[in-house]
Amino acid sequence: MLTRQMKQAGFLENCLAGCLFMSAILLIGLIAGILIFKDKLHFLDKVNDLVATAMQDDSSQEDFTALKSTPTPTTEQLELSALELTSKLKKNPANLELRFQRAQIHQKLNNHQMLQNDLHVILYHNPHHAGALRERAYLHLKQNKLNLALKDINTSLRLEPRNAIAHGIRGRILALTNRTDAALLEYKKALELDPQYIRGYIYLGNVYQNRKNHEAALTEYRKALQLDNEFAPAYFYIGTVYYAEGKHQRAIVNYDKTVKLDPNFIRAYEARGDFHLNRYDYWQAIVDFTTVLETAPQEASSRAKRGFAYLQNSKSEDAIHDFEFLFKHNPGFAKAMPMTYFFSGVCYENLGQRAKALETYKLFLQLAPEDQFSDRISEVKQKIKSLQAL
Repeated sequence: MLTRQMKQAGFLENCLAGCLFMSAILLIGLIAGILIFKDKLHFLDKVNDLVATAMQDDSSQEDFTALKSTPTPTTEQLELSALELTSKLKKNPANLELRFQRAQIHQKLNNHQMLQNDLHVILYHNPHHAGALRERAYLHLKQNKLNLALKDINTSLRLEPRNAIAHGIRGRILALTNRTDAALLEYKKALELDPQYIRGYIYLGNVYQNRKNHEAALTEYRKALQLDNEFAPAYFYIGTVYYAEGKHQRAIVNYDKTVKLDPNFIRAYEARGDFHLNRYDYWQAIVDFTTVLETAPQEASSRAKRGFAYLQNSKSEDAIHDFEFLFKHNPGFAKAMPMTYFFSGVCYENLGQRAKALETYKLFLQLAPEDQFSDRISEVKQKIKSLQAL
């Protein structure tokens, strides 16, 4: 009898010990999960802070020469049109309007050097060519030469004060220099001159959205859809409003619609990737960020976030490739994001590259502000000690 009671007691002790062990494992997992979640939130917040101006600066996907939404010509069609114009210019090199038409095509093809050459010739022979000044202002805008852009667009508007596109461009420049009240007036003027200026509604909506006036923003975006219910940017920005309001599924529906209408609208892929990343769907996030990077390899925020997603999916080699690309090609972005160095150190540790891990952790300590990263700094110092002891 006593033996049986002892066996029962031993069994209960083992059960209790097992339960305690499992509880400890769960607790450790929970703590690790919280730390990863905090890292993710801090990392994504920092990335999104750095690209917050993207809502104001989406000129990479704009066509300022179009008042209304029109079917987008393919690259092949544009290149063929440029060749035809080149052939005509060989016969009549003094024809500035033919050259201006070719310059507009170069703008759409992002052939900046060719565009610059044509604009130089036009403005050399006619310094008061309003269209060429407008195109050069747009080129300066894309190159972030905002003072030059403003100078050219002001001259263009003195020559053609009722040009809606020019008012739209001046609004964009003013918005990028934080003069949003003045930008608002420019957009309203553009729409007063031409209510069919579809991008004017997008720009106006963006101002309202930046001011957290979501309802006013939605109203403007929907006006754009009334002009063209297949205008991809309108769906994208409607999606951003819904996302800001926490209506994530409605946001995704609009992002999906955006890329269906315009498969090259890379910002919609990035926004959708953010959604998947926040839901821990790392593989789907990687798919969307990869789509962005196939079109724009230098796009820093998507590369940083894809690297993070690879790391969370135990793909350290792929992750470090993205982080190293950032360090080489966009060091300013990386330095503003100290966690990229921390995550790189983790990758190097996982890959058994102790020297590189040490070097990267030390860079993190140099870049990370104490008040923002105190816990992580303590952890990195301990990691450095451990690595040096090996």
